[in-house]
Amino acid sequence: MNWKRKRRDHRLSPVERAVGETSRRLEAFLWLWAATLLVFFSALHHKEPRYLMPLAVPLFLLAGIGLSVLLRGRQTAARAAGTVFLIGALAYTFLPLHERFESPFNDHEVSEEMQVSDFLNHSVPPSTVLYSNFNYPVFAYYTNLRVYRLPDSGSALYDALSHLPDNGILIAYREDDVIADPRLEWLDSNPHFRRFREFPSLVLYEYRASPTR
Repeated sequence: MNWKRKRRDHRLSPVERAVGETSRRLEAFLWLWAATLLVFFSALHHKEPRYLMPLAVPLFLLAGIGLSVLLRGRQTAARAAGTVFLIGALAYTFLPLHERFESPFNDHEVSEEMQVSDFLNHSVPPSTVLYSNFNYPVFAYYTNLRVYRLPDSGSALYDALSHLPDNGILIAYREDDVIADPRLEWLDSNPHFRRFREFPSLVLYEYRASPTR
């Protein structure tokens, strides 16, 4: 295979060889770009589907390069087969999601995290510290408050809750299949925490270093 590739490269003009070398470097850069983003977001403890959006740019460019290779310099039958395969793959991918594509492109629904953030922005002093072990990037984005990240769960979380550095507000989600800690009954029994405001899926607790009861 190597001698065939060398023979083919030998027939290319200097300009074509330069373009080919540039294309290979671009592909290597795009693969490095995509791999770096994938590793970075995979290492995060808290993951959301939207975190994959930065991967779209290098993956779409790589897909375009692959499509051009599939269609360039091939026989008509090969190009037709490749086109049919591509259409089938796209149909298999997008048909199960057709209802989502029929919905409006922009989702104007106000999430509960946005409602909570708006309440906090208008109800607590700007110097207030927020304590959270889940969705903390969202609250950091939507509020003007300093967010203190807590451990995800387990003994490390409860140990941190017993030694919080400053007075502040704790964001505690109600228990479900994804979030189990901190348990609301534990917080309710702790004299340092007092329910401040309740929402459908979470409860805000006021934390005081000096027990309030």
